[in-house]
Amino acid sequence: MLRNIATTFALVGGAAATQEVPIFCRLLAVALQEAEGTPIVGDVNVSTQVDAPIIGNIDVSLSHMAIDNVDVVDCDASVTDQGTFTVEIKKLALSLKELDWKYSQGRWPHVSDYGRATADTSFSFTIGIDMKTEQHNMLDMKLNQLDMHLGAQEHTWITKIIEKTTNFMT
Repeated sequence: MLRNIATTFALVGGAAATQEVPIFCRLLAVALQEAEGTPIVGDVNVSTQVDAPIIGNIDVSLSHMAIDNVDVVDCDASVTDQGTFTVEIKKLALSLKELDWKYSQGRWPHVSDYGRATADTSFSFTIGIDMKTEQHNMLDMKLNQLDMHLGAQEHTWITKIIEKTTNFMT
């Protein structure tokens, strides 16, 4: 379908090298609003290691996310006469109502915990899609905001350190 859009706008654009496609951003915003309250992924199983102040290295895992609110704040879309479709999301605000997490400390005393978090985040990105070769490139991505509120089951004091470190990074 995107290939047909690129071809149509390339023909309509005539001599113009780039044709704006504002309807795409509006359709994206409506589609994302329809997804509100629907789990976006059952089990993500994303894991990483974080060096947290005082407690050292910890393994952090995230799973099961449910979207509460999505808002495309600013978006531009265009297509060139060569068939490159570009979408620039200048701000996408995302509120997660559920985010299951767990962590385990790598060194003694090997503390671990788990819980359910909420998060408010916003980010921006630009993606380019070459409709002829069906290749896509993430041209730029930036995390603008990350406010997490962790619900710990066992060690709330450690969780507060993780929250402060995570919220401070952005």
